[in-house]
Amino acid sequence: MTQQYGSSNIIFGNKGEDLVVEYLEKNNFNILERNFYIQRKIGEIDIIAKKSDLIVFVEVKRRSSRYAKISDIITTKKRSCIIKTAELYLLKNNINTNQFILRFDIAYIITDLKEKTNNIEYFENVFTKI
Repeated sequence: MTQQYGSSNIIFGNKGEDLVVEYLEKNNFNILERNFYIQRKIGEIDIIAKKSDLIVFVEVKRRSSRYAKISDIITTKKRSCIIKTAELYLLKNNINTNQFILRFDIAYIITDLKEKTNNIEYFENVFTKI
């Protein structure tokens, strides 16, 4: 039973990421990577996208109910992991950070399962590297 529930959550989450990819592409972003992670699970970044001199690291959260605050969505620990993973992504791909603006965004998808609708709330520059 747990395995099926987990599989359902993965499918639910992947569909949310698909919706955000469509949203970003409609806004002229090129998707560089999806579900980028470093071995040992230091962290994972759901979507990495680029437009001109801007690289965005996007955390996607899909829920069937609304959270009250962004801090409920991204904890301090999660933020730290995302930043560390972004740094490793940049190093691994030899990306000169002096040539790009780096931004950390959150895409929050609220899904009404009865109505079969999705509402994307996209928050830009939610946190910065400290």
